Amino acid sequence: MTARSPEAPVLLRAVSAFLQSLIREEAAGGRDWEARIARNCVELVCRELALRPVHEPAQRQRLQTLLGSSETDLSTLDAQLCKALHAGEIHWSNPELSAHLRATTIEQLRIDNPRYLRLSGVTAPHEASGDSGKEAS
Repeated sequence: MTARSPEAPVLLRAVSAFLQSLIREEAAGGRDWEARIARNCVELVCRELALRPVHEPAQRQRLQTLLGSSETDLSTLDAQLCKALHAGEIHWSNPELSAHLRATTIEQLRIDNPRYLRLSGVTAPHEASGDSGKEAS
């Protein structure tokens, strides 16, 4: 049996914990700002790794339904949506479009800045298990 290396999220959490300890230790030394930025970057990558695999299939399904497309590439679906909007094939007042854009924005905020969602009182359409629940400093 071969030993497995720790998975990326485990390693990133360890780095984040180390940076948090630096923040506490270096608060008077002026390096705390850099440590906070580094820690926030690590936390963002952790959320990206945990949540992107959950969000992308949901986005893909919403776009396929909205566009009536069997395309599986998310970038291509986004481009198709832009083209359909530009051509007037989908109107901006379409409820499915509004639901997709709202859900996609919430999903991205869950990665980029989940604290914003909590502060704004916006509720996500679903709670993903990968959210650490930690607020960015």
